[in-house]
Amino acid sequence: MSPQKELDQWNEQGIMNGGCEESLLDMLNTVVTSPQTCNRTVLQSGNSSWTLMQLNLLADKLAKLLVRRFKCEKGGCVAIYMNKQPEYVFSYVAALKCGAAYLPLDISYPESLLNNVINEVTPAVICTTSEHAKRLPADAPVFVFDAEGLWMQQLDNPILSTVQELQLINVVGIACPHRGAVISYKYRFQQYPYQPDDVVACNVFFVWELFRPILQGIKMVIVPDDVIYDPKLLCQFLSVNKVTRMLFTPSLLETVLDTQTEQVLKESFKYFRVVHLCGEVVTCALLTRFMTLFPNVQCVNLYSISETHDVAVADLSDFYARKEERQFAPVGKVIDCVKVFILDNLLKKVPIGVPGEIYVAGPTLASGYINRPELNKNRFVDVPREYQQEAFGKRMYRTGDWGYLLPNSVLEICGRCDTLVRIRGYGVELQAIEATLLKLKYVSSCTVISIGAEGEDKQLAAYMVLRENVSRKILRADLKRRLPFYMVPQFFVFIERMPVLAASSKIDKRALPAVDYARDIVEAEALPQTPTEQRLAKIWAQILHHSTLDIQESFFDLGGHSLLAARLLAKVNEEFGVELTMRELFLAPTVYAMACILDGSERSSPEQILDLDYQVDTHDVKDNVMDLHLRAFWRSTEWDNRFFHSNILLTGVTGFLGSHLLVQLLNSSRARVVCLVRELAGETVDQRLESALNKRGLLTKALQAQLKDRVQVVSADIALVQFGLSEEHYHFLSYDIDVVIHAAAYVNLIYPYQALHGINVLGTRNVLDFCLKNKIKPLHYISTDAVIPAGVVNSKYVAEQLVRRSQSRGLPCIIYRLGNQAASSSAGYWNEQDFIYLMLLSVICTRKAPNVDWTMEMTPVDFSAKLIGELTTTCFCRNVGKTFHITNSQQAPKWSQFVDWLNQFGFIIEKISLDSWIDMIRTSEDNCLQQQKIGASYDQG
Repeated sequence: MSPQKELDQWNEQGIMNGGCEESLLDMLNTVVTSPQTCNRTVLQSGNSSWTLMQLNLLADKLAKLLVRRFKCEKGGCVAIYMNKQPEYVFSYVAALKCGAAYLPLDISYPESLLNNVINEVTPAVICTTSEHAKRLPADAPVFVFDAEGLWMQQLDNPILSTVQELQLINVVGIACPHRGAVISYKYRFQQYPYQPDDVVACNVFFVWELFRPILQGIKMVIVPDDVIYDPKLLCQFLSVNKVTRMLFTPSLLETVLDTQTEQVLKESFKYFRVVHLCGEVVTCALLTRFMTLFPNVQCVNLYSISETHDVAVADLSDFYARKEERQFAPVGKVIDCVKVFILDNLLKKVPIGVPGEIYVAGPTLASGYINRPELNKNRFVDVPREYQQEAFGKRMYRTGDWGYLLPNSVLEICGRCDTLVRIRGYGVELQAIEATLLKLKYVSSCTVISIGAEGEDKQLAAYMVLRENVSRKILRADLKRRLPFYMVPQFFVFIERMPVLAASSKIDKRALPAVDYARDIVEAEALPQTPTEQRLAKIWAQILHHSTLDIQESFFDLGGHSLLAARLLAKVNEEFGVELTMRELFLAPTVYAMACILDGSERSSPEQILDLDYQVDTHDVKDNVMDLHLRAFWRSTEWDNRFFHSNILLTGVTGFLGSHLLVQLLNSSRARVVCLVRELAGETVDQRLESALNKRGLLTKALQAQLKDRVQVVSADIALVQFGLSEEHYHFLSYDIDVVIHAAAYVNLIYPYQALHGINVLGTRNVLDFCLKNKIKPLHYISTDAVIPAGVVNSKYVAEQLVRRSQSRGLPCIIYRLGNQAASSSAGYWNEQDFIYLMLLSVICTRKAPNVDWTMEMTPVDFSAKLIGELTTTCFCRNVGKTFHITNSQQAPKWSQFVDWLNQFGFIIEKISLDSWIDMIRTSEDNCLQQQKIGASYDQG
């Protein structure tokens, strides 16, 4: 038999005659009506759990509600936008029962991408929670679970009929008939059957895996999103929940093995029976490590693609037992109903053992990409006529994977053969990144490649020919608001021209220069200075594959992600003998900030070598203001109270002064206020604003009504170009806003200039850009009267000089130099980070005060807010160009008076020397003092 005939014979293996007519809902109805399974617990999250019968009833009720309220029906779409939680499962099953398609929307999507997906698919309803609902378009139809607390009790017996043609729309907009899931589920049920006491943990590839155990009446526990990439917490979760099965990506499993001790691992995996691996190539090194630790656990490798569902499955435990000397593990034999072709560039079959591109055909194929005809044409191609008889249809999917068949008919994957690559389990289309780069005005041409071998942690490198110079930080900032985080390249290489192939005039990627880590451009003051910084920088460079790095640049901007973060923390904790957590890395994501934590004391930063005038020149808005725009602006001020009814952009509203400014504007004018607020993990921008107002005693019922009517909170970051907003939103605001109050600033007496540069300097530069965009918008800039040579003062100095230069070119401005802002004269709430407040708190805690004669300059914050508010809305024109010093230096009390007042209020305060007081604060174990760290703050100040 010829090799070609052998290949034809092996290609026939695994093909099942006939199709699969059963639906997912049929499978659910079968298990629900079975007395053996209907009362089993199948869903658990935290301390809550649901039996199969309860889950089915809740899904029935939700489906009926969605049909009645949102007209969800066959041919429609139910989108789900929330964390992985029980309501996600309810929504998924309800979509099945409605007969609608299901669309998962990832909570990490940037605003522009989220809106684009919603506009393209137009779901009938988006099931979500209040935490995420406010990120959705205002006109989107939403069902908010935690705002619909009674939905479970509102309906009776709404059992719906089975629908056969369910479509699943996956995260990249692929419409997948239910057949693929049914075939996959049935195959794995047969080949890897559950045991009645199995506990299956789900998070990775949640949309595909959540329903599999439920359809067999097996308990499924949801791994929380904040646990899955924290190896320590994940191991605790596996142990506590006695998990017996879970699907990992190889990278996730390797990270867990890398960061946890053998004792912890064996305790965490002691109940395991099966581990599934999917999403990346499995190296034999990883398999050996796992099987050595857990010889009794079955390890299964899945070759699964969103457009085709499962293609092949391999039992790696059997493969490992054969001790074959290989680099990569096989992906196994093709499953029933799936047809695989290995073809060359002319779509001809290649001989056995010869690599070619993998094409998949059969009933598991997706219907195609939604509203992407060109991509469908490229990826879903016609089966060559000579192979149509064996292909179960006339279409096949071009996977972009490069592989071959072994003599035992096992499929091997060599890697990717086109521009679609897999990064940490995500399918990344390189051409999409290139298209986004080309939209940037400073990029002339570009190409993007992935670097790293199969089985390793791949990274992206972008090669660019620039029209104008641009920093890597700005590049990342531009891309981070346009692309999902996993599509932002870690490396940017600037070249003079793209190498091309003479024959085709296409880019010759083989001729591109290698990424030269040694030539990473890092300014001298950004290099590690102290021993701690140097040790940390070495660890960071090893983890991130950099030779040098900027100690003020974020770990995540340098290419770090959750898996690498776990490895970094494990290495740092081992090297320094500490217990840093993932949360601390997010709070201190730079080498400098982490070094501050490890040193436990403040260190002088290299401020003395900082050329502030050079910084001003670098960031100056050099574009001259158009005379026509200026004339139009001043003509608009001829009417009285021009700004009383204006649209005001306010930055820094969650800060101490900013929150009082908002209240002043709402109470003393009819202005509408747009607040730019940076979103934080686990807290929406609206929640951040309400929290800031509430903790300062400002959130009255009257104010809440005004917030609803006259305040718009926009998720934005002033440190990013165009505030990180979409092009359309930014341009809309540039026309809509009439005046800007820039009160945002990062105030920290410890951090150097470089650490505060982003918000304080770049943020001000971006605000100035906005003031000059499309129409002139006068600026009220909040500066400082401080003269201490610290990072915060230097950054505010540079920012103020940028404002003054724009002012000299014609931008209407008022500058406010503020002193220390004390508690409101009416409400009495202090800024909890204020130095005077912290000093007073320490004195009250210890009943001891330093014996000094300081002048305690301070101004009630409501006084400052009232002055700025009135100058903004009613007195601007006659004060434009002025600088107001809002301080209280002439009547400021002495520190000794504060101590006397405390004594009068019943606190018996002992005066001691300043040195003794500082030592007492540093060594005190009092929680009150430890939280405030008064002594450390004073030393740097």
